[in-house]
Amino acid sequence: MSSLKSTLAPTCSSNLATVNDLCGRIGRAGDQKWAARLRSQVTSSTGDDEALPVSWREAWNWARIKSHLASIEAGEELLTLSQRRRDLEKLLAQQYEQLVAKSAWLQTKAQATAKVLSALESYRVAVRKIGQGTGPNATRYRPDAQRAMLDAQGAIPCWVMSHAKVCDRMYLVRSVKLAELSMT
Repeated sequence: MSSLKSTLAPTCSSNLATVNDLCGRIGRAGDQKWAARLRSQVTSSTGDDEALPVSWREAWNWARIKSHLASIEAGEELLTLSQRRRDLEKLLAQQYEQLVAKSAWLQTKAQATAKVLSALESYRVAVRKIGQGTGPNATRYRPDAQRAMLDAQGAIPCWVMSHAKVCDRMYLVRSVKLAELSMT
């Protein structure tokens, strides 16, 4: 028995030193609680080690990565940058929209005849005089705008006009066609 003790003593002492060394490393790496559990919990008779589960390495790596990300996190800065990006994208979209509209008008003007340009100017003046469409003179200038639009309609793409203006123009064209049919 004494020979067994003398044989096991250095081995146990060496194993305990290894456990203490590893627990010290784990504690210094940031998990004091786990190191304390490894030092104090005894493995059950079934061999299941609750302090050191089979998936310990995956859990350890996950915790290490999570801790690292938390230490370098710049949450406020990321939120600020994200908001700034959304604002700049919105501004860029508005500028693209304006550029396309101005480009369309520029192309329309370049291809328009003098008669069409004159009709467009008449239309612009009439619409300016109509204003919001609620004033006492709005009904007086609406037919002027409709007549000018008829003269300029070939040069104006309908997508450039608002829905209300398209409807006004369509109503006038339909009225004119009906009047032409009744005359014949």
